[in-house]
Amino acid sequence: MERMLYTSRACTVLASDDVFRIIETSARNNPSRNVTGFLIFHQGRFLQLVEGEAQALDGLLEVLKRDPRHYGLTVHYREPALTRCFPNWRMRRLGSSAQAGEEILGTLARHPIGPHCMNLVSEFLTYGQLGSLKRSA
Repeated sequence: MERMLYTSRACTVLASDDVFRIIETSARNNPSRNVTGFLIFHQGRFLQLVEGEAQALDGLLEVLKRDPRHYGLTVHYREPALTRCFPNWRMRRLGSSAQAGEEILGTLARHPIGPHCMNLVSEFLTYGQLGSLKRSA
């Protein structure tokens, strides 16, 4: 199993309903792939952390790269994972509020993940983007 975190930018201004439909589609499709995780949409940018088998994440990445609703997809973190941080989250939509940030970071802190991933999520929650930490896929 692996854990992957990526960011991308929305191509147009997305309404709350548009983001809800993205989450709804992910939540419907992810169980068959055995993929779990969360999505944050903030200031026209997406951050998504997903967990699943390497083959499932590779397939998901190919679908995401072809999705016309966003561009500039950059994988910042992809590592083997012993356990899931979000076993019950087929795809959870989280805002960029302080409460959502505390929930995400608190959940991540209870699992053996690297500090790099924690820093990436924290930076996105704070600034809505990732600065010098970019690493292309």
